[in-house]
Amino acid sequence: MDGSISDGHAIQRFQELFTRSVKRRLRSDVPLGTSLSGGLDSSSIAATICKLGAPGFQTFSAVFPGFEKNEEKYIDDIAGYFSLQSFKTDVSNEEIPQLFQKLIQCHDEPFGSASTLPQYKVFELAKQHGIKVLLDGQGADETLAGYDKYYKWYWQELFGNRRLMKSKELQKAKSLGVNETFGIKNILSSLFPDFASVFLERQYLLHALKQEDLTRDFVRFQSKEAYYTTPAMFSLNGVLYYNTCMHGLEELLRYADRNSMAHGREVRLPFLEHELVEFLFSLPSHFKIREGWTKWILRRSMESALPNQTAWRTDKTGFEPPQLSWMGLPSMREMTNEAKNKLVREKILKPEVMTKKIEPAAAYEKNNFDWRYLVSAQFL
Repeated sequence: MDGSISDGHAIQRFQELFTRSVKRRLRSDVPLGTSLSGGLDSSSIAATICKLGAPGFQTFSAVFPGFEKNEEKYIDDIAGYFSLQSFKTDVSNEEIPQLFQKLIQCHDEPFGSASTLPQYKVFELAKQHGIKVLLDGQGADETLAGYDKYYKWYWQELFGNRRLMKSKELQKAKSLGVNETFGIKNILSSLFPDFASVFLERQYLLHALKQEDLTRDFVRFQSKEAYYTTPAMFSLNGVLYYNTCMHGLEELLRYADRNSMAHGREVRLPFLEHELVEFLFSLPSHFKIREGWTKWILRRSMESALPNQTAWRTDKTGFEPPQLSWMGLPSMREMTNEAKNKLVREKILKPEVMTKKIEPAAAYEKNNFDWRYLVSAQFL
């Protein structure tokens, strides 16, 4: 890890590598476009494409009218700023059951949330407009610490090096609206990483095996196969490497690959250029999180190319659909009840689960059980 590299040199090198990565992924004998969510990652790709002078570029997006996390305004801002041809799709309530079944067929495995549905439609939209290849921003959150869950790892690292209070990173993150906390568990994890690793593995397994809806026989059988690992290094770069290369990103890449190939489209990922990733993992943690900002080096590298409200936006929203309201639809409730009944017949769920009301949950909510039951039952 290069702890001596200056901010200026690091930013310049990142710009060089990222621009080269995008340029390489524009090589094609067929029409190209890009996914555009309106967030920092996809907007950075769009800005770099425009800097490279690619003509007549088209963007493809999913929007969710009426949903509080609809990113359509930010999509329109970027498309207007760079004069891009912007195409958008949404998911109607009426098409959800049939669309859900299509995804079951093309994925052939359970998928963790309803975000897979609009992603499928984005690639379908690209196909309708004759675009064979799409550039996409996946991988940036994992290599550049884009999620709020990464703050605690950075703070633990600073605490272990006796620099947390001096850095004022806790206060700066809070001033930006970050709600992550740092308490005694984080302090102990910083001081005793090996103990924390064992504790986390044990707690994860206990939580999984104590799910009250599962039958005892199913739990007993699954406990033989269940496992959970933690990062080899209890540092920010350690957990980023873990999520990038071992647990997390590969699942998202698989979803995108199957959704795109269902329509005969190819996805290219500039943030996962191997030279760029190697460079990012050579940098100290403060190039990823600094002064409360995630993805610090990306923001600094792109601040002259993007509108300020995009480069330094604080209210990050992931690619999240209105799963909670979708799960409340009569058609989805019926499908969920059928799925739970099937899992009861297979002696996976206890019969008592059928007396419980369906509890719709947001796409990334921790206890998203009814969605898991719905998807899992399709493969029995």
